[in-house]
Amino acid sequence: MNKKHKLSNKLSMKNRRKRTLWTAGALLLLMIVNLITLAFFASRDEVTNRFNATNLDILLTEPHWNPAKAKNVVPEQVLDKDPYVSNIDEVDAYVFLKVTVPYATVQLEQTTGESKGSDVSGGMTLKMPLYKFGKRNVVGAVVSYEYDSNNDLNQLVNEGWQPVGGIKDDTTNQTFTYVYAHVSSSDNLIPLIKDHTTQYPLFDKIKVVNFDETSFKADPGNTAGIDRTKSAGIKVEAFGIQTNYILDSGTSNTLLNVWRVIEPDWPDT
Repeated sequence: MNKKHKLSNKLSMKNRRKRTLWTAGALLLLMIVNLITLAFFASRDEVTNRFNATNLDILLTEPHWNPAKAKNVVPEQVLDKDPYVSNIDEVDAYVFLKVTVPYATVQLEQTTGESKGSDVSGGMTLKMPLYKFGKRNVVGAVVSYEYDSNNDLNQLVNEGWQPVGGIKDDTTNQTFTYVYAHVSSSDNLIPLIKDHTTQYPLFDKIKVVNFDETSFKADPGNTAGIDRTKSAGIKVEAFGIQTNYILDSGTSNTLLNVWRVIEPDWPDT
């Protein structure tokens, strides 16, 4: 092969390499452009939803309660005590009142008539709440107060309130606890709306049960040695819960079902 032909082959190979490099470079550029295009088509979007949480706030008041009159109480003494609940915030609420009353195992005495003060327990001791609730009765212009007269755990409450489930007996602290729901005239739960107060208090007064003081001091059920001179008061607590989205679908808003959202182990009876 002569020198001229060799030089021609070298030039041809060189040109082919240049074309190959240009082709490779063009492909690389095309890939980069495609990647850039893909990057341009990639997209991100988001939505931020802002929620304003509202509050639920209730207020328990007893307008006629006078703590000064609650010192050194004696059997049959009557005290003003009238628990109302107010909704002081934004959310409609079902409201409940929980009342804890001390009890003792005592003999009871007659409260009226010629035999007033005589034993009505037949010499037996009974487990009794030390206070009975006073329900208001209005007939025309006459207002009177009624107390449960049975020698048992029963209590009377005003219109607009209904007992929930059973009564919890705390044998250690010797207390009975009652729960009542704010209800409509048909005894269904009724929402207490913003800036409103229950129409009636749970009760208007409380009356000390007419127990025999000797049996009271000797209370055989007081195995914990509770000093009733220091721990014989009534405790009232108010609870509120939103009216929507509180129970699973298909579960009815009965008094007990809703209360058990607050206190799951509350007894049926």
